[in-house]
Amino acid sequence: MKHGKKYVDASRRFDKQRLHEPQEAFELVKQLSQRNFDETVEVAFRLGVDPRKADQMLRGTVSLPADMMGQVGKLGRVLGPRGLMPNPKTGTVTNDVGKTVADFKGGKVEYRTDRHGNVHVPIGKVSFDVAALLKNYGAVLEEIIRAKPAAAKGRYIKAVTTSSTMGPGVKIAPDARVEAH
Repeated sequence: MKHGKKYVDASRRFDKQRLHEPQEAFELVKQLSQRNFDETVEVAFRLGVDPRKADQMLRGTVSLPADMMGQVGKLGRVLGPRGLMPNPKTGTVTNDVGKTVADFKGGKVEYRTDRHGNVHVPIGKVSFDVAALLKNYGAVLEEIIRAKPAAAKGRYIKAVTTSSTMGPGVKIAPDARVEAH
């Protein structure tokens, strides 16, 4: 895949092979963002699970502590075409619609394992400060660790990468943890 000039320029400004601490990685993602819109910051976890086995699938929701409010309103247009139909397990089928809508508007995001054993989760926007991104990353990391399937063997979190919507991926040390502030 051919990348644009801004992407190539951004990917030359840091060492792509180095594992960064979470705070350093989010600072780098913010610096590398050169777009004229507020890009989403996403974290991708490569997990040691076999998604072909039902007992090793990860799926659920996590509430992000630093509120995403308006950004979550776009969920409807995204879920339908991707085949992510509402599901009782993820809290999208409920009798208390008002509470569910408030949760999602308040920063509740859905995650699930893709067919390669990866989990992609949006944790905020480039306009967020690094402390808010760290809080959200910490909440997602805790949830991923808590949801570890009993059948998963070997190393659970193999790799972690963060990026902005149109920016290069910055590797985070998989064993790095976030201290509560």
